[in-house]
Amino acid sequence: MVKRILTLIMALLVTFSYAQSRPGSVKGTVKDKRTGEVIPFATVIVKDKDVVLVTGTTDFDGKFNISPVNAGNYNLTCMFIGYADFNLNGVTVYSGKPKVVNFDMTIESTMITEVTVTAQENLIETGKTSDIVSAEEIKNLPYRNLSQIVGTTAGVFQQDGSGSFNVRGA
Repeated sequence: MVKRILTLIMALLVTFSYAQSRPGSVKGTVKDKRTGEVIPFATVIVKDKDVVLVTGTTDFDGKFNISPVNAGNYNLTCMFIGYADFNLNGVTVYSGKPKVVNFDMTIESTMITEVTVTAQENLIETGKTSDIVSAEEIKNLPYRNLSQIVGTTAGVFQQDGSGSFNVRGA
């Protein structure tokens, strides 16, 4: 009898410890504070102090769902171009439960003083292809029609019966 009770207690402890180890999640909506419009594709960052743990992006409806997030206290940051970063510190995530956090973003304009554009050449030079055919070679060809002669050139495809041809698929 004692053995059965101990087995039952151990099974319950294992079940409760498993329930405590399930991660939670952070979900919510990102909106424009002034208009109430949702902001699609905003970035939401979950940080432990200053270390980024996980990031997420809002969908077309401004909603996000970041999981898994282990139970604990976190700092959240929401950012989007043209809006001031929104920081929430001390957000508590509980095991196995979603934490709902909504962000109301305010517009922030920034004056860009300088833009640097950097360009570089391709590492692989795509050379021009050409084919020179002499008059003697043309005389030796079995064709007498110009479109048939052009069709013998590499990269040129002639459609049968149409009289037109394509050069490298163009």
